[in-house]
Amino acid sequence: MTFIITSPCIDTKDQACVDVCPVDCIHFEDGVDTMLFINPVECIDCGACEPACPVDAIFEESGVPDDQNKFIEIKAIFDKSDSKHEIIYYPDLIDVIEDKETILENAKKKALEVFDKYQRPVIADDSGLFVKALNGHPGVKSARYAGEEANDQDNINKLLKELENEDNRSASFKTILFFYDGKNEITAEGDLNGDITLKPRGDNGFGYDPVFQVQDGRTLAELTLDEKSEISHRRVSCIKMMELLNEEI
Repeated sequence: MTFIITSPCIDTKDQACVDVCPVDCIHFEDGVDTMLFINPVECIDCGACEPACPVDAIFEESGVPDDQNKFIEIKAIFDKSDSKHEIIYYPDLIDVIEDKETILENAKKKALEVFDKYQRPVIADDSGLFVKALNGHPGVKSARYAGEEANDQDNINKLLKELENEDNRSASFKTILFFYDGKNEITAEGDLNGDITLKPRGDNGFGYDPVFQVQDGRTLAELTLDEKSEISHRRVSCIKMMELLNEEI
């Protein structure tokens, strides 16, 4: 069991989690005096910090909500690149119904609706898993493949069931990022090719990561966040988006 601090911690100077930690494993991130992180080498997984957090920013690693997982991955890519812009997470944003026919249309809808509500520049994303033997499914419905109330495991179970008798298990992840600031619309796309495994492997990541095998034979869930960030479809789309933002905004 591993605990991590996610980005709602930003802008809070309350250090309640530090006060209750019995082994002093919680520290300020280098250069960011309001962002704390848990050193996994020092952490004894006692869990004392989780209920002490005043902004609900501490989770067991496997329990981080998908939207925050995406943000953590995207922020890591921007932070390690030559970006002139800072990516900030805002909790409790409005929910946008993803009812479009493509991931591009969904990403655009989310960006425009969130901007309209908060009047802040927005980068919205939508992603999908496209499996060749299933004619591109689950595709735009990847997050809801097994139903509106389905979780990651439900979706994985349905996918593996539908591929039981298929020899061709090639697939690709696609991500679309859509930026909107009230005037400019910028789109960036990224792809990652791989294969669907016969059963889940690995404890990291989220979504279909445990069944998506990449070129080195490991699933995305068997990679560290840094390893995944180096090859992921989000990295490709993030680098493209960063370059476009640096040029145009």
